[in-house]
Amino acid sequence: MKMDISMTEEESIDILNKLCPCRENVIQKLLCYMTNEDTPATTNSLFLYGNTGSGKSHVVKTMVDRLQICHSYINCIEHFTCRHLYHKILKDAGYPLSKTCQSMMEFCRLLKLSDLNSNKTFYIILDKAERLRTNMESHLLPAFMRLGELTGLNICVIFITDIVLEKFFLSNGFILPITIHFPDYTKSEIVNIMALDAPKSYGEEIYKRYCQTVVDVFYLACRETNELRHLAMINFEKYCEPIESGRIKATEINKLWQNIAPHLRKAVKTVYLRQVSSEQWKKLEMAEKEQHSLLTPADETKIKNQVELPYYSKYMLLAAYFASYNPANTDRRFFTKKTAGRMSKRAKASAKAAKNLDKKFLGPKPFQLDRLMAIFYSIVEGGASSSANILSQLSSLVTLQLLAKTSNDDQVDTPKYKCLVSFDFALSIAKQLDLDMGEYLYEYT
Repeated sequence: MKMDISMTEEESIDILNKLCPCRENVIQKLLCYMTNEDTPATTNSLFLYGNTGSGKSHVVKTMVDRLQICHSYINCIEHFTCRHLYHKILKDAGYPLSKTCQSMMEFCRLLKLSDLNSNKTFYIILDKAERLRTNMESHLLPAFMRLGELTGLNICVIFITDIVLEKFFLSNGFILPITIHFPDYTKSEIVNIMALDAPKSYGEEIYKRYCQTVVDVFYLACRETNELRHLAMINFEKYCEPIESGRIKATEINKLWQNIAPHLRKAVKTVYLRQVSSEQWKKLEMAEKEQHSLLTPADETKIKNQVELPYYSKYMLLAAYFASYNPANTDRRFFTKKTAGRMSKRAKASAKAAKNLDKKFLGPKPFQLDRLMAIFYSIVEGGASSSANILSQLSSLVTLQLLAKTSNDDQVDTPKYKCLVSFDFALSIAKQLDLDMGEYLYEYT
């Protein structure tokens, strides 16, 4: 439900306060700088900071959606490169892109040619803005700070981050934005927010008392609202078991506390891991089996082609496909920036013999992990630093049955894998990344 334009300012504020509880002071401050009226922007940039789970993104999203404010929302984790960042903003600004935008100068020029209303302020919301200072060009952050000045348009950039402004300071070109701090929720505020998830089968008062119990147990270990809401929902069934069986009445608070307290104390050890109970796993497995039995092979192929993967996992899957279907002796030709010089007679003979066979019809060949990572780091755009997060995505691809581990479990030094996806699936992933497979694939038709 969007707000009616004929609503008064007080009615609009009341609706926002109901949708974003315990954030009345912050909403009042933001309303001084964000408006849908035909007025110039009061500031070039806003800097919103606070700990994780303090409601920063939720408040801003709710305000721009309900007040129908012209905006472009960008998550800097999803839009990892400058090219993706420019493309998303220009698309939301109404400029039809025929080719990719590569530089800030070109981005400012194209933004002037967009369909932005010269009277209404256009808000660019950069969530997870701390990625701008580490993973992108150094000039990007100060340029966005003064984007309205560079383009001459009515633009305000909103930065949403978990860290303080002092960690963003650069040597030059940095203009101080207006900062708004999102304080942590208090204990009573967390309980009130969690009570909004009360199921219809039980009254809000019963669920609120249960949420108070959950907060009392987990508050020292976890104060993030989203995690506490998740823990409350997955353990509420255990809390209601004695009530449904008739052993304990809903009004007997002390007995309910004694029944659920040992179970919650055990769950403290697995906080943030998002683990579920064995009964829930059984229900999920049964539902998946029932759904899988009703699918035809064509439906399974369609679902597999529509799978959404993280940014690095897409490059990892393409690197695995290249490693499975390219001969190992061709890696230097496809994945090095410098040419290797003339080919020897033996290399020419082997390449000529290999061309007589189409590698796609021979099936995927196993490859070692070090070869996969070498190809991955050579094709990923903008480069990537080695981390455990990237290696963990390899196990996720194996779980999704996109890759298969062909070596024994006791072979730790040089594990081997094999790519299981088809050529069409790999081609669709390459199109999403704007990567030409013909440049890296030995047999490409």
